[in-house]
Amino acid sequence: MLCILASLIFIQGCTSLSGGSPLRKAKIASSVNENEDMYIVGSAKVEDSGIEVARMKARTTAKEELKNEILKESKKIIETYLTDLDFYNKKLSDQIMTDLSEYVAEDIMTSAEEKSYWQEDGKAFVALSVKKDKIPTRTRTTFLKHLDGIMEKVKSLKERIESIPLEDQKVK
Repeated sequence: MLCILASLIFIQGCTSLSGGSPLRKAKIASSVNENEDMYIVGSAKVEDSGIEVARMKARTTAKEELKNEILKESKKIIETYLTDLDFYNKKLSDQIMTDLSEYVAEDIMTSAEEKSYWQEDGKAFVALSVKKDKIPTRTRTTFLKHLDGIMEKVKSLKERIESIPLEDQKVK
């Protein structure tokens, strides 16, 4: 699972310790635990507006890419919860799955940390990370809360139907 997750991250622009310049490798190795952290390195060219603007752009890029990776991972987890649904119900749940995954990604991103920042070759780099274990934990909690809400609504509907006297339900 970690290998799959790691390969997805690296495809999306995260630089592993085996790639990149010696400075990049050192910055990442000293600030990110690849076993515990999901991370993305964002970069931006230093323009006339200066290094601080480039740093903000690099951070924004890393934040967007990291959020997308969290969203994908959360979606995969929810899909495993829904594997036993038939096609019709699975289609109905697609939008809910997307909404819940987006909520999870937004929530986890509030705890994202800038782990490292450096400049190299006219670019600013920012390594942004979250703890990997937050993704399945927060996805599960969110999904269970959603199911609890559905169950409450179904229970209420059932109670309302049961309270209607049968003579009121006769076909006329």
